[in-house]
Amino acid sequence: KGYHKNLSEFTFKIRKPFLSIVFILIIYRYSFLYAIMPNVKLEHGSILSITLFTLVILADIAIALFYVWFIIYLHKKPMISKILSVFSYIGRMALSNYILQSMIGYLVMRTFGFYDTFSISECFIIVIVIFSFQILISKMWLSYFKYGPLEWLWRSISYGKLMSIKIDSKII
Repeated sequence: KGYHKNLSEFTFKIRKPFLSIVFILIIYRYSFLYAIMPNVKLEHGSILSITLFTLVILADIAIALFYVWFIIYLHKKPMISKILSVFSYIGRMALSNYILQSMIGYLVMRTFGFYDTFSISECFIIVIVIFSFQILISKMWLSYFKYGPLEWLWRSISYGKLMSIKIDSKII
């Protein structure tokens, strides 16, 4: 239907029904976790437990879609768009950054033995530091290369040939 061509208009158009559904599913999710689960004995594999857990999964999907919707919605605001442009570097190297985050997390939590020792505020600080580091590294990398290393590898495998990764320098 061409909605992808004008995402800002589409996000504005669907905001009321979408936000209503997300709101209902979030209320359900927290009701399930904090009211139903502790107080109701659910038989594993029963129709009721399958239905209730399926609704939790739908709520999680709705929350993820809400994040995407919200970023698209904010992107049409000029000042917010400028702030969000900082994240374009990390987005262009999403696979490489995802794997790097996993490796850093594994090193910090498992190799160095810090699993289950940080408070929520310490975890938040660690995430901000690592993410800021990844933004800087991504920006530096993309000033010399077209793609992230894993994006380049994926692209080369997809096309069945080694793709050019370096940015062509023009001599003036």
